[in-house]
Amino acid sequence: MAMVFESHPFWDYSLDVYRRAGVSSALITFQDRHNLDVNILLLCLWAGQSGRGELDDSDFGHGLAVSANWNPEIVCAIRDVRIRLRQEIPLVPKALSDAVRKNLLELEIECEHVEQLSLVAGISHQEIRAGTSEQNLKDCGQNLKSYFARRGCNPDADDRRELIIILSAVFGDISSDKILSFCEEMFA
Repeated sequence: MAMVFESHPFWDYSLDVYRRAGVSSALITFQDRHNLDVNILLLCLWAGQSGRGELDDSDFGHGLAVSANWNPEIVCAIRDVRIRLRQEIPLVPKALSDAVRKNLLELEIECEHVEQLSLVAGISHQEIRAGTSEQNLKDCGQNLKSYFARRGCNPDADDRRELIIILSAVFGDISSDKILSFCEEMFA
């Protein structure tokens, strides 16, 4: 039986952004290449774009602790089993393993939701300030840069291309040339 969650702007934002063209693939690339938590990447974007500004040391400390305690042992473990079930399991009817895989996907999404609610609970500044898209872009960039530094990730040219895809999808009102220049400067 599916869990029922109260509505939350971070979860709603994440669902919206994740569904935009190229974003899910780009986020998963960071997950796979650098072992980054997609939920923290989304938190970096949400905090910046929503006008909550830059995440501070306390925010990242909380977020990294939540991620370390929940993501590898719960979310990733469920994902690993779900992915394993894509293959045929000897002596197990494929229809049954496919049904279990479908249920695991729903459980994995619920676990992602729990992680996001836990991440956002530790954000120290929930106030939204009025800012321009350009300022919000800078905040997103700084949040991402701070997360990368904390995880020892040094974005290369391939990573910058993924960031351009993500930030272009998030900031549709900023020209692609400005986002390209921003990413080359911020993540050089």
